[in-house]
Amino acid sequence: MKKNNTIIIDSQNPNAIGKVVDKDTNEELSEITPLIMILNASSKNVQQEIDDLLRDGADPDLEITYYNEKTTARKLALLYRKHIRFP
Repeated sequence: MKKNNTIIIDSQNPNAIGKVVDKDTNEELSEITPLIMILNASSKNVQQEIDDLLRDGADPDLEITYYNEKTTARKLALLYRKHIRFP
């Protein structure tokens, strides 16, 4: 994500579909979910954070339009973060 982008999301909802917005143009670039945000962050305790969100009801198969592609957190993890496990 470029530095001039911002994310708008309901942080209280584990299945919220937020938006990635270009700060300069207000153009909506993508949808995003809390699970995908955690996948992108790649923190040291990413698996624990994923597990916590799943326990709170997050759906790893919630389909969104992520930068013009229909996908899910599970699919992105299988492609780019193979060490992350979903039940």
